[in-house]
Amino acid sequence: MASDRYAQAEWLELSGLPLELNRLRQGAWLVFKKLAELDCDANRRPGEVEITVAELAARCGLEADKAARILELLQRKRRIRCYLPEHPEEEGIFAIRSPVKTPIPPERVAETTTNPFLRDLSNYRYARQEDEPPVDERKVQEAVDCYLNMLSTRMNVFILEQIEIAVRRFPLELVKQTIERAARHDIRSMKWVFKELIRDTARQEKKSPRDEARELGVKL
Repeated sequence: MASDRYAQAEWLELSGLPLELNRLRQGAWLVFKKLAELDCDANRRPGEVEITVAELAARCGLEADKAARILELLQRKRRIRCYLPEHPEEEGIFAIRSPVKTPIPPERVAETTTNPFLRDLSNYRYARQEDEPPVDERKVQEAVDCYLNMLSTRMNVFILEQIEIAVRRFPLELVKQTIERAARHDIRSMKWVFKELIRDTARQEKKSPRDEARELGVKL
């Protein structure tokens, strides 16, 4: 149940992380916590969530541009991994990076808390390396090779993370085809690739059985 997963993330509030994040930028804890709540609501194990920056900002009581700057900061400080779209009305993909490094370590939180549930470290969400979503290294390497051969020789940790998210979220062949399409249009941006992947997937999900049959040349 989602309520159980919320309880598993509650230790973060006792870890000194809220103050640490807000010292980086006011409102950073609010955004981080909302991403954790959305993840708990959507995923049994820690994973990615899709939401527009505008909606995330509204749910945090922030202006969209401020929320975007906070998300950029959280990514730069390696608190989250994400695809951050250029426009606030477009969907982004966000994930909490595990294990979350906190001023007060989870072991100390477990020792001092009065909450019986949080005395058991095995209940803690985001506290272990194994909370990281699994990655298929072979598929990631195929996508990386396609990116380097077709799109750009520029590679850094943030681009690699975007490729990993793309491979987890979308079929590998679709990722490669979209990278190749970007290259044909002389677009050298992984953000464009992500935008098209999300758009194409949403368009496919909205198709009716009649639309799919028409594409296959089948009469209903």
